Amino acid sequence: MQHIFTPGQFAGQYQAEYKDYQNLFTTIAETEHQSNIILISQEKCAEMQCLDARLYPVKALELLGLYDINILDNTGLNNQDSWLKLIQLYEGNPTYLKDIASLIQYIYDGDAADFLA
Repeated sequence: MQHIFTPGQFAGQYQAEYKDYQNLFTTIAETEHQSNIILISQEKCAEMQCLDARLYPVKALELLGLYDINILDNTGLNNQDSWLKLIQLYEGNPTYLKDIASLIQYIYDGDAADFLA
């Protein structure tokens, strides 16, 4: 969803070719219906964010990364003491961590500390 917003502008500033999305999100948020919609984005949609939760059944959940070192358990990486720093560096993003773990295995022979040095 973040691709419909204007880069470098305040959150919720739509690019010209995506202005109709603003109307769609407003309609979804303000019209009574039995549907559910899940939007995944790094940006917050202003039309839904400012609604009174008591009047409109719109919920926004912020998903943070995973910060448990167990996420790297099956990667074969060495130097478990370095794992938390690696997780913080990639903000707990499982996909990034999986990719970087493969790279560390290949280039650094699995040594996370060497990669971070």
